[in-house]
Amino acid sequence: MLESNVTISTIYEIEPGLRDLIEESEITAILPQAKDRLISIIGNELPKRKDLINLCKHLNLSTTVKEDTVGRRRIVLNYNGESATYKLEAGLSETSLDEVASYPFTQSEIIKGLLPGMWKYYKLSLVDGSGELIESYLVEDSFELPHTYLTLSMVYKRLQSLVDDSYSSKADYYRDLFSDTINSLQYSFDSDEDGEITDEDVGISSNSTNILL
Repeated sequence: MLESNVTISTIYEIEPGLRDLIEESEITAILPQAKDRLISIIGNELPKRKDLINLCKHLNLSTTVKEDTVGRRRIVLNYNGESATYKLEAGLSETSLDEVASYPFTQSEIIKGLLPGMWKYYKLSLVDGSGELIESYLVEDSFELPHTYLTLSMVYKRLQSLVDDSYSSKADYYRDLFSDTINSLQYSFDSDEDGEITDEDVGISSNSTNILL
């Protein structure tokens, strides 16, 4: 299923003034609504809604080298334990990897972040410590920007209804940014449903022209 790591912190980074304009609970409620609408818009391009599960496949990381043919940039590590450090090695050649990131844990937590670059081969290994890495994977981040813009447009639409029409220009501004972004979006689809994105699978470009917010 489509995965987006947009949070209320993402929204405040772009529009910090919203902290004083609208309750945090309102934005928290709008975030999943915007995601559902994004899924609906993308789903209109696919033959059947159940195929949405084939979007945005994870690339599970391990101590063996894994190849990424998509260009995933968001890393997610779910750690359970007291203390550990993991290192991520990456490279354009399977036999030549360099350390590109280090992830220290001092408690059980989930780390989500963007990689400092994009490579083709990856290996994740434990440097020191103990505990259990419950999940470790890469996933696309291409859905996050349209999700952010759509959320902001919907937030300002909400302000327009709660206060007055002075917020309509901001709602329209982010609606247009969303439209431009979604119309040029490239994302990966597991067309043969084998659980992996390969060169034989389809890279879909969104072409939504009539977006009603």
